[in-house]
Amino acid sequence: MKLQSKLGSEVFVLDKDEILARNRKDNSCGDERQKDVLLRGYRFSMIVAVVLLGVLCLLKEDLTYLIVINIMSLCRDMYSSIKMRRKCDIVLLIVDLLACAAFIYFHIKCGL
Repeated sequence: MKLQSKLGSEVFVLDKDEILARNRKDNSCGDERQKDVLLRGYRFSMIVAVVLLGVLCLLKEDLTYLIVINIMSLCRDMYSSIKMRRKCDIVLLIVDLLACAAFIYFHIKCGL
């Protein structure tokens, strides 16, 4: 494949194998779409886990496990908020902070 430079009259000759090797090298740690899908899957699984543990803890009247998983979710959202500075991460962080505070309050006040 011949590519001509826009800045001059140079012509670069690229081999198909060379292009594929560069692509494999660039994607050795996984491509961006794969990372995004894994991150969204992890976030969804955390939300489902918090909801299921919430129901379980309310049925058993013990909030200990729910507090632990909520703190895990809080740490993940805090890290994402600091690194990415996206609105959705900041909103999830605020929701996790409020939920964690409520769970700890009910655990201490009501003895759940």
